Amino acid sequence: MIIGYMRNFNRPNILAKLTSLVAKAKGMEILYFRADDVNMDKKTINGFIFTGSEWHRMETKIPKIIDVSQFCLVYPKVVRYLEKHSYLTVSFKNRISKEMLQYKLLEDEDFKRYVIPSASCSSPFKIKEFLSLYKDVVIKPTRSQRGVGVYRVFINDKGSITIGHNKIEQEISFEELENFYNEKLTEKKHVIQKYITSRTPQGDPFDCRIHMEKNGKGEWVVAKKYIRIGIGQQVISNVNQGGGVAEARVFLKANYPNSAKKMLKELNQLGLKLATKMEQLREVEIPTVGFDIGIDRDGSFYVFEANGAPDTSRLRGEVAMYRTDYYKYLIKNKI
Repeated sequence: MIIGYMRNFNRPNILAKLTSLVAKAKGMEILYFRADDVNMDKKTINGFIFTGSEWHRMETKIPKIIDVSQFCLVYPKVVRYLEKHSYLTVSFKNRISKEMLQYKLLEDEDFKRYVIPSASCSSPFKIKEFLSLYKDVVIKPTRSQRGVGVYRVFINDKGSITIGHNKIEQEISFEELENFYNEKLTEKKHVIQKYITSRTPQGDPFDCRIHMEKNGKGEWVVAKKYIRIGIGQQVISNVNQGGGVAEARVFLKANYPNSAKKMLKELNQLGLKLATKMEQLREVEIPTVGFDIGIDRDGSFYVFEANGAPDTSRLRGEVAMYRTDYYKYLIKNKI
């Protein structure tokens, strides 16, 4: 059976090739395609099939199941058309912003202790309000990927304001805060949060990415947990801008030796509960999600955000295995 695999890359990437090879071993073919490859008049897709050594063009009817990246939702006309003919692994239904996720978790007794104090960053006065409460805050777009456009704003020892972005710090006065807001934060909606001191002994920001996937039973599993360290960065652990990655077990044993085992178990449980909660909130099944968890100095966990299209570069093998098993589940239960 052919499984559609919709992405935005011009050519299939390494994960697409690996997924295709694993799928073949399980009796399925992967049809890689982009939005432009969909012919709505002919009701066909002119995509790519991996034949064992290279990718070849192939035009075929629209597959009954299509694995769609969340990034493809920028083509709503095509995605909504495909929804009429196939089961898609993503949906426009009840999408949740970073700000809304915090509010929803705060309403749940099981999750409220993991919630970071947050609000809509609707004006420079909101920044001043949060600084008066917490002294140190983070401002980020409500919808973003790879940590783009994230600022740390805090009151420094001089009583003025320091703004950190990537690896750069800038000092401004309270009077200049309005200019910062107008220049940097008005084009997109932003959320402001209390800054959580999730930093290594060397002072570099870090977080724990919990990458969740569905298995062959349609159940959530923790595909991988790893620590992302933003070496030399001011705000977040964005390894795309310079940093490193550590295996969660090794990192926690080195930095929290007395509680590492308990923390690892809680991270597993938190990932499973959060993934289930996300589906409940959205009222739709999803195939994957990544959670970024901050760890305070005392070992407390905080949910930074959820990512509907988490980076797969550090666990391609795991993703290919779980995802192809999930395809077989979908064939049995969704067609």
